[in-house]
Amino acid sequence: MNCPQGSVGEVLSRLQEEGLIDNNQQNQAVACLSRLDDEMQPWYLRTLIGFSAWFSSLLLLGFVLEIGLVDDEVGYIALGLGLLLAAIVLSRVIDNDFSNQTALACNLAGQCLLVIGIAGTMPGDEFKMALVCLILLNALLIPLYSDRVFRTLAPMIMVAAMVALLYAYQVQAVLPLVVPALAALFLWMVSNEDWFSVNGHDQWARPLMAGLLLGLFGCTLLSTVYVLPELADRFEFYPRPWLSTLGIGLLLLYAEYRFLCADVFGGFWTLPAISAYGMTTLILLATLPAPGIGLSVMIMLLGTARGSPTMAGAGIGFLALFMGAWFYGIETSLLVKAYSLIGAGLLALIARWLLLRLTFQPASQAVDALDHGESGHA
Repeated sequence: MNCPQGSVGEVLSRLQEEGLIDNNQQNQAVACLSRLDDEMQPWYLRTLIGFSAWFSSLLLLGFVLEIGLVDDEVGYIALGLGLLLAAIVLSRVIDNDFSNQTALACNLAGQCLLVIGIAGTMPGDEFKMALVCLILLNALLIPLYSDRVFRTLAPMIMVAAMVALLYAYQVQAVLPLVVPALAALFLWMVSNEDWFSVNGHDQWARPLMAGLLLGLFGCTLLSTVYVLPELADRFEFYPRPWLSTLGIGLLLLYAEYRFLCADVFGGFWTLPAISAYGMTTLILLATLPAPGIGLSVMIMLLGTARGSPTMAGAGIGFLALFMGAWFYGIETSLLVKAYSLIGAGLLALIARWLLLRLTFQPASQAVDALDHGESGHA
């Protein structure tokens, strides 16, 4: 017997026509399949392609500068625009690994040449102008250049340029507020991930989320950097990190309310939910100087709630990286650091045990009531 063949989309459309599923269920199925397809793509290959494109662009840029093909700002601008235009056309006309890497290398090299040329023609500090041009150029190229690797790199470049601009203008006091703002943007994109999938925006939404997450990790790691008094006089590399912790803490509480309470805790204001809010608040208050801990917990929660092992693994990996960097940087003895880690581990185990008891207590009571009812009828 021959079975009819068809794509998953055709099967879903046929099920909807026969009234077996409604439009909402079809959209949810399409979103889940799209997310599964994205998870199956090897992220490490995309990362290697990005680094190879960076290296290729440096070689191309060095070749252009070495042979003296251009010697003034106008030449830099013209050659940079030409490379960017060639990269955009190549990315839209041909789709294979070689052409994609070639186009990405031309894109990055063209950006460097164009930024050098524009910054050289504008009055003021060339370094600051170059950073501003880099931010605006990448924001403009995101919708024009249809490449997933570049759309992952673009948010990272923009965040790095923005942070460098804050230090260049000596307004790094704003940085603790930038981190919660980026985390809020990431949380909003994760919350609307199904909408992006249903409306066919996966090709730019998911890469932007990945790049934004990596940029957010990099900004938060800056809170672990300390400058010795001998190297700088009254210079604060990351002032008032507790502001970032409080902002991320509010987002973490919202994420628990949004993704966990109804499915895991049986309601928004049940005893397990209130206990989770309380424990989260205590953890945040205990880790005010370390905003990366709350951020890692939020990313792990989002990855688990959305069924994304990659996102949950990124949260776990960043937690280990941040804890290592933060404990290495704080000026205390090894004995105090060891006691702190032991105490934090014991508190985490106690909190887990208590949450499990509170979460599964109603289910055990229901089973006991059912057993008592059956024995009474007997």
